[in-house]
Amino acid sequence: MTATDFGKNSLGDRATRQSQREGAPANIVVDSPEYVVEKILAAARHEPAEQYMDGAMDAPVQAIPLEPGQMKLTLIAGNDMTFVEGIPGEVSLANAGDVDRLIEACFSEGASAALLYAANLPLAFFDISSGEAGIVLQKLRTYHIRLAVVCPPGSVTFSSRFREMVDDEMPKGHFGLFETRQAAVDWLQQLAT
Repeated sequence: MTATDFGKNSLGDRATRQSQREGAPANIVVDSPEYVVEKILAAARHEPAEQYMDGAMDAPVQAIPLEPGQMKLTLIAGNDMTFVEGIPGEVSLANAGDVDRLIEACFSEGASAALLYAANLPLAFFDISSGEAGIVLQKLRTYHIRLAVVCPPGSVTFSSRFREMVDDEMPKGHFGLFETRQAAVDWLQQLAT
């Protein structure tokens, strides 16, 4: 078993989760972080790569609802690339703390990127002074997850420094802002090769 702190910022009843933990057997051995890293590296080095059907990029392969009423994503796999995609018009991240659930979804599905729509993000994300974009992008960068955001012209008002941040980040390949879904997918594919 691996100890995590995934529930720290999660929604729900903390007291219920604590009472569930208290009923668990006391003799559970928690794996050390070093052991977990060794197992992940061994799997990455020695297990065969996953296989995808050709042409799968044009249609969703599998929808992954994480929790009822919460973040809904679609897994897109094919052409040597896998990413999770937000549902257009639905809020996926209510605040920067929700990025942990996005990271969890990427890890659980083997995705190295996320494609979100402006409506999937909190409005504060587009205001640099709020710090929301910094928190989200730093966490995603830490876990090597690229983020492409589809934001048609006029759909969101950017703060005065947001465009500067986008211009600075795009060449680094961690974050991109696009007017269309196809442009975002093309960028993610280009980075995957």
